[in-house]
Amino acid sequence: MFNNSTHKNFWLFENKDQLDDLRRMARENFVEKLMPEDRSKCLTTEDERDLRQLVEETAQKFCESFEPPMPPSVAYLGFVYFKRIYLNYSIMEYLAKNVMMACLYLACKVDEFNVSIDDFVSNLKSGTREGNTEIILGMEVQIMRLLKFHLTVHGPYRALEGHFIEMKTKCPEIPKPDVFRKDAAEFLWKSMLTDVNFLYAPSQLALSSILYASKRLGYDIDSYIENVLCNNDAIQYEKLMTKLNDCNAILNQVTPISQERATEIQEKVRNCVLGLQQRQLKRRSDQNENVSYASSGKRTKYADDDSDLD
Repeated sequence: MFNNSTHKNFWLFENKDQLDDLRRMARENFVEKLMPEDRSKCLTTEDERDLRQLVEETAQKFCESFEPPMPPSVAYLGFVYFKRIYLNYSIMEYLAKNVMMACLYLACKVDEFNVSIDDFVSNLKSGTREGNTEIILGMEVQIMRLLKFHLTVHGPYRALEGHFIEMKTKCPEIPKPDVFRKDAAEFLWKSMLTDVNFLYAPSQLALSSILYASKRLGYDIDSYIENVLCNNDAIQYEKLMTKLNDCNAILNQVTPISQERATEIQEKVRNCVLGLQQRQLKRRSDQNENVSYASSGKRTKYADDDSDLD
Protein backbone atom coordinates (compact mmCIF):
# COMPACT_ATOMS: atom_id res chain seq x y z
CA MET A 1 0.00 0.00 0.00
CA PHE A 2 1.17 3.50 -0.84
CA ASN A 3 0.63 4.88 2.68
CA ASN A 4 3.17 2.43 4.14
CA SER A 5 5.61 2.53 1.23
CA THR A 6 9.19 3.76 0.99
CA HIS A 7 7.88 5.92 -1.86
CA LYS A 8 5.73 7.97 0.52
CA ASN A 9 8.06 7.85 3.51
CA PHE A 10 11.33 8.71 1.74
CA TRP A 11 10.58 10.17 -1.70
CA LEU A 12 7.62 12.51 -1.28
CA PHE A 13 8.39 16.13 -0.36
CA GLU A 14 6.45 19.17 0.78
CA ASN A 15 7.70 21.63 -1.82
CA LYS A 16 10.22 22.32 -4.55
CA ASP A 17 12.52 24.21 -2.17
CA GLN A 18 13.34 20.93 -0.42
CA LEU A 19 14.36 19.40 -3.74
CA ASP A 20 16.50 22.42 -4.62
CA ASP A 21 18.25 22.21 -1.24
CA LEU A 22 19.05 18.50 -1.66
CA ARG A 23 20.48 19.04 -5.14
CA ARG A 24 22.48 22.05 -4.00
CA MET A 25 23.97 20.06 -1.12
CA ALA A 26 24.76 17.14 -3.43
CA ARG A 27 26.64 19.47 -5.77
CA GLU A 28 28.49 21.19 -2.92
CA ASN A 29 29.51 17.86 -1.39
CA PHE A 30 30.94 16.74 -4.72
CA VAL A 31 32.77 19.99 -5.43
CA GLU A 32 34.35 20.03 -1.96
CA LYS A 33 36.09 16.73 -2.73
CA LEU A 34 37.83 18.15 -5.80
CA MET A 35 41.24 19.70 -6.13
CA PRO A 36 41.07 23.54 -6.15
CA GLU A 37 42.11 23.73 -9.81
CA ASP A 38 39.19 21.47 -10.80
CA ARG A 39 36.44 23.39 -9.04
CA SER A 40 36.33 26.28 -11.50
CA LYS A 41 35.43 23.89 -14.30
CA CYS A 42 32.42 22.41 -12.51
CA LEU A 43 28.90 22.61 -13.86
CA THR A 44 26.72 25.25 -12.25
CA THR A 45 23.40 24.42 -10.60
CA GLU A 46 21.63 25.59 -13.76
CA ASP A 47 23.94 23.46 -15.92
CA GLU A 48 23.12 20.40 -13.83
CA ARG A 49 19.39 21.06 -14.12
CA ASP A 50 19.54 21.46 -17.90
CA LEU A 51 21.78 18.42 -18.31
CA ARG A 52 19.28 16.29 -16.41
CA GLN A 53 16.49 17.48 -18.67
CA LEU A 54 18.59 16.98 -21.80
CA VAL A 55 19.30 13.38 -20.83
CA GLU A 56 15.61 12.87 -20.02
CA GLU A 57 14.49 14.29 -23.37
CA THR A 58 16.92 11.99 -25.20
CA ALA A 59 15.79 9.02 -23.11
CA GLN A 60 12.15 9.68 -23.99
CA LYS A 61 13.01 9.41 -27.68
CA PHE A 62 14.83 6.16 -26.92
CA CYS A 63 11.78 4.78 -25.09
CA GLU A 64 9.39 5.86 -27.85
CA SER A 65 11.39 4.04 -30.53
CA PHE A 66 12.17 0.99 -28.38
CA GLU A 67 11.47 -2.46 -29.85
CA PRO A 68 9.53 -4.30 -28.62
CA PRO A 69 7.34 -1.32 -27.58
CA MET A 70 8.16 -0.24 -24.03
CA PRO A 71 5.11 0.28 -21.77
CA PRO A 72 4.90 3.86 -20.43
CA SER A 73 4.87 2.50 -16.88
CA VAL A 74 8.34 1.00 -17.44
CA ALA A 75 9.74 4.24 -18.83
CA TYR A 76 8.16 6.17 -15.94
CA LEU A 77 9.79 3.84 -13.41
CA GLY A 78 13.21 4.25 -15.02
CA PHE A 79 12.86 8.03 -15.00
CA VAL A 80 11.91 8.03 -11.31
CA TYR A 81 15.02 5.97 -10.52
CA PHE A 82 17.14 8.45 -12.48
CA LYS A 83 15.63 11.44 -10.70
CA ARG A 84 16.02 9.87 -7.26
CA ILE A 85 19.72 9.22 -7.80
CA TYR A 86 20.44 12.79 -8.85
CA LEU A 87 18.47 14.16 -5.95
CA ASN A 88 21.23 12.96 -3.61
CA TYR A 89 24.25 12.89 -5.94
CA SER A 90 25.68 15.46 -8.32
CA ILE A 91 25.22 14.70 -11.99
CA MET A 92 28.99 15.30 -12.28
CA GLU A 93 29.64 12.29 -10.07
CA TYR A 94 28.19 9.62 -12.37
CA LEU A 95 27.85 9.87 -16.16
CA ALA A 96 24.19 10.68 -16.68
CA LYS A 97 23.67 8.78 -19.93
CA ASN A 98 25.01 5.55 -18.46
CA VAL A 99 22.93 6.01 -15.31
CA MET A 100 19.76 6.58 -17.34
CA MET A 101 20.29 3.47 -19.46
CA ALA A 102 21.02 1.37 -16.37
CA CYS A 103 17.90 2.77 -14.67
CA LEU A 104 15.72 1.94 -17.65
CA TYR A 105 17.06 -1.60 -17.86
CA LEU A 106 16.50 -2.09 -14.14
CA ALA A 107 12.96 -0.77 -14.59
CA CYS A 108 12.35 -3.41 -17.27
CA LYS A 109 13.20 -6.07 -14.71
CA VAL A 110 11.27 -4.59 -11.80
CA ASP A 111 8.14 -3.91 -13.87
CA GLU A 112 8.41 -7.38 -15.47
CA PHE A 113 8.85 -6.13 -19.03
CA ASN A 114 10.51 -9.22 -20.44
CA VAL A 115 13.45 -7.94 -22.48
CA SER A 116 16.95 -9.41 -22.50
CA ILE A 117 20.08 -7.30 -22.20
CA ASP A 118 20.88 -8.18 -25.82
CA ASP A 119 17.51 -6.85 -26.97
CA PHE A 120 17.90 -3.77 -24.79
CA VAL A 121 21.33 -2.72 -26.07
CA SER A 122 20.30 -3.43 -29.67
CA ASN A 123 18.11 -0.32 -29.34
CA LEU A 124 21.09 1.89 -28.48
CA LYS A 125 22.54 3.86 -31.38
CA SER A 126 25.88 4.79 -29.82
CA GLY A 127 28.66 2.62 -28.47
CA THR A 128 29.19 -1.07 -29.13
CA ARG A 129 26.89 -3.89 -28.12
CA GLU A 130 29.59 -5.42 -25.91
CA GLY A 131 30.58 -2.10 -24.35
CA ASN A 132 27.00 -1.04 -23.61
CA THR A 133 26.22 -4.45 -22.11
CA GLU A 134 29.25 -4.26 -19.83
CA ILE A 135 28.37 -0.73 -18.67
CA ILE A 136 24.69 -1.45 -17.96
CA LEU A 137 25.19 -4.77 -16.19
CA GLY A 138 28.23 -3.45 -14.36
CA MET A 139 26.21 -0.57 -12.91
CA GLU A 140 23.17 -2.59 -11.83
CA VAL A 141 24.16 -3.22 -8.20
CA GLN A 142 25.53 0.29 -7.83
CA ILE A 143 22.27 1.78 -9.13
CA MET A 144 20.28 -0.21 -6.57
CA ARG A 145 22.66 0.93 -3.83
CA LEU A 146 22.30 4.58 -4.86
CA LEU A 147 18.53 4.10 -4.70
CA LYS A 148 18.92 2.70 -1.16
CA PHE A 149 17.31 -0.45 -2.63
CA HIS A 150 13.96 1.38 -2.74
CA LEU A 151 12.87 -0.18 -6.02
CA THR A 152 9.09 -0.10 -5.54
CA VAL A 153 7.56 3.00 -7.11
CA HIS A 154 3.84 3.68 -7.09
CA GLY A 155 3.31 5.14 -10.54
CA PRO A 156 0.20 7.01 -11.72
CA TYR A 157 -0.90 4.53 -14.40
CA ARG A 158 -2.68 2.08 -12.12
CA ALA A 159 -4.28 4.98 -10.27
CA LEU A 160 -5.43 6.36 -13.62
CA GLU A 161 -7.31 3.15 -14.39
CA GLY A 162 -8.82 3.27 -10.91
CA HIS A 163 -10.18 6.77 -11.54
CA PHE A 164 -11.63 5.67 -14.88
CA ILE A 165 -13.44 2.72 -13.29
CA GLU A 166 -14.85 4.91 -10.53
CA MET A 167 -16.01 7.53 -13.01
CA LYS A 168 -17.82 4.87 -15.03
CA THR A 169 -19.68 3.48 -12.04
CA LYS A 170 -20.42 6.64 -10.06
CA CYS A 171 -20.63 9.47 -12.61
CA PRO A 172 -22.78 8.43 -15.57
CA GLU A 173 -23.11 12.08 -16.59
CA ILE A 174 -19.40 12.11 -17.53
CA PRO A 175 -18.65 10.69 -20.99
CA LYS A 176 -16.84 7.40 -21.33
CA PRO A 177 -13.46 7.84 -19.61
CA ASP A 178 -11.64 6.45 -22.63
CA VAL A 179 -12.15 9.82 -24.28
CA PHE A 180 -9.63 11.23 -21.77
CA ARG A 181 -7.05 8.48 -22.17
CA LYS A 182 -4.89 9.91 -24.95
CA ASP A 183 -4.52 13.38 -23.43
CA ALA A 184 -4.04 11.98 -19.93
CA ALA A 185 -1.22 9.77 -21.25
CA GLU A 186 0.34 12.82 -22.90
CA PHE A 187 0.24 14.65 -19.56
CA LEU A 188 1.91 11.78 -17.69
CA TRP A 189 4.58 11.44 -20.38
CA LYS A 190 5.40 15.13 -20.16
CA SER A 191 5.43 14.90 -16.37
CA MET A 192 8.58 12.74 -16.62
CA LEU A 193 10.51 15.92 -17.43
CA THR A 194 9.43 17.53 -14.15
CA ASP A 195 9.67 16.94 -10.40
CA VAL A 196 5.96 16.23 -9.87
CA ASN A 197 6.70 12.62 -8.89
CA PHE A 198 8.43 14.05 -5.77
CA LEU A 199 5.58 16.43 -4.93
CA TYR A 200 2.32 14.59 -5.57
CA ALA A 201 0.91 11.19 -4.70
CA PRO A 202 0.30 8.89 -7.70
CA SER A 203 -3.49 9.23 -7.38
CA GLN A 204 -3.12 13.02 -7.52
CA LEU A 205 -0.90 12.80 -10.60
CA ALA A 206 -3.43 10.54 -12.29
CA LEU A 207 -6.29 12.89 -11.42
CA SER A 208 -4.27 15.88 -12.64
CA SER A 209 -3.86 14.14 -15.99
CA ILE A 210 -7.63 13.57 -16.26
CA LEU A 211 -8.31 17.21 -15.33
CA TYR A 212 -5.83 18.28 -18.01
CA ALA A 213 -7.54 16.06 -20.58
CA SER A 214 -11.03 17.22 -19.62
CA LYS A 215 -10.07 20.88 -20.04
CA ARG A 216 -8.53 20.24 -23.44
CA LEU A 217 -11.63 18.37 -24.60
CA GLY A 218 -14.12 20.78 -23.05
CA TYR A 219 -15.63 18.43 -20.45
CA ASP A 220 -16.48 19.14 -16.83
CA ILE A 221 -15.44 16.55 -14.23
CA ASP A 222 -16.20 18.66 -11.17
CA SER A 223 -19.02 16.31 -10.16
CA TYR A 224 -16.52 13.45 -9.87
CA ILE A 225 -13.94 15.47 -7.94
CA GLU A 226 -16.35 17.26 -5.61
CA ASN A 227 -19.07 14.67 -5.04
CA VAL A 228 -17.20 11.37 -5.28
CA LEU A 229 -13.65 12.13 -4.19
CA CYS A 230 -14.35 14.93 -1.70
CA ASN A 231 -17.77 13.77 -0.43
CA ASN A 232 -19.19 17.26 -1.04
CA ASP A 233 -16.71 18.75 1.43
CA ALA A 234 -16.09 22.26 0.09
CA ILE A 235 -12.84 22.78 2.01
CA GLN A 236 -11.40 19.45 0.92
CA TYR A 237 -12.48 20.16 -2.65
CA GLU A 238 -10.74 23.55 -2.65
CA LYS A 239 -7.51 22.06 -1.29
CA LEU A 240 -7.53 19.26 -3.85
CA MET A 241 -8.24 21.60 -6.76
CA THR A 242 -5.37 23.83 -5.65
CA LYS A 243 -3.03 20.83 -5.72
CA LEU A 244 -4.27 19.71 -9.13
CA ASN A 245 -3.96 23.18 -10.64
CA ASP A 246 -0.48 23.61 -9.16
CA CYS A 247 0.56 20.30 -10.70
CA ASN A 248 -0.77 21.38 -14.09
CA ALA A 249 1.08 24.69 -13.76
CA ILE A 250 4.41 22.88 -13.27
CA LEU A 251 3.94 21.04 -16.55
CA ASN A 252 3.04 24.26 -18.35
CA GLN A 253 6.47 25.62 -17.43
CA VAL A 254 8.36 22.84 -19.24
CA THR A 255 10.23 24.02 -22.34
CA PRO A 256 12.55 21.80 -24.42
CA ILE A 257 16.28 22.40 -24.22
CA SER A 258 17.31 24.37 -27.32
CA GLN A 259 19.92 22.98 -29.68
CA GLU A 260 22.23 25.87 -28.83
CA ARG A 261 21.92 25.18 -25.11
CA ALA A 262 22.34 21.43 -25.68
CA THR A 263 25.61 22.04 -27.54
CA GLU A 264 26.81 24.34 -24.76
CA ILE A 265 26.02 21.77 -22.07
CA GLN A 266 27.70 18.95 -23.98
CA GLU A 267 30.85 21.03 -24.31
CA LYS A 268 30.80 21.77 -20.58
CA VAL A 269 30.37 18.08 -19.82
CA ARG A 270 33.43 17.27 -21.94
CA ASN A 271 35.48 19.94 -20.19
CA CYS A 272 34.18 19.19 -16.71
CA VAL A 273 33.10 15.60 -16.19
CA LEU A 274 35.25 13.80 -18.75
CA GLY A 275 38.13 16.22 -18.27
CA LEU A 276 37.95 15.72 -14.51
CA GLN A 277 38.17 11.96 -14.89
CA GLN A 278 41.19 12.28 -17.16
CA ARG A 279 42.95 14.62 -14.74
CA GLN A 280 42.25 12.29 -11.82
CA LEU A 281 43.59 9.32 -13.76
CA LYS A 282 46.73 11.28 -14.65
CA ARG A 283 47.27 12.18 -10.99
CA ARG A 284 46.91 8.53 -10.03
CA SER A 285 49.40 7.59 -12.74
CA ASP A 286 51.88 10.20 -11.52
CA GLN A 287 51.50 8.92 -7.97
CA ASN A 288 52.27 5.39 -9.15
CA GLU A 289 55.45 6.58 -10.83
CA ASN A 290 56.60 8.28 -7.64
CA VAL A 291 56.19 5.32 -5.31
CA SER A 292 59.26 5.07 -3.12
CA TYR A 293 61.51 2.04 -2.90
CA ALA A 294 62.34 0.25 0.33
CA SER A 295 65.95 0.17 1.47
CA SER A 296 66.19 -3.46 0.38
CA GLY A 297 65.67 -2.38 -3.19
CA LYS A 298 62.21 -3.90 -3.51
CA ARG A 299 59.44 -1.65 -4.82
CA THR A 300 56.73 -0.82 -2.29
CA LYS A 301 53.30 -2.11 -3.32
CA TYR A 302 50.90 0.69 -4.31
CA ALA A 303 47.61 -0.07 -2.60
CA ASP A 304 45.14 2.01 -4.61
CA ASP A 305 43.92 0.17 -7.74
CA ASP A 306 41.71 3.01 -9.08
CA SER A 307 38.60 0.93 -8.50
CA ASP A 308 36.65 4.02 -7.43
CA LEU A 309 37.04 5.43 -10.95
CA ASP A 310 35.38 2.50 -12.72
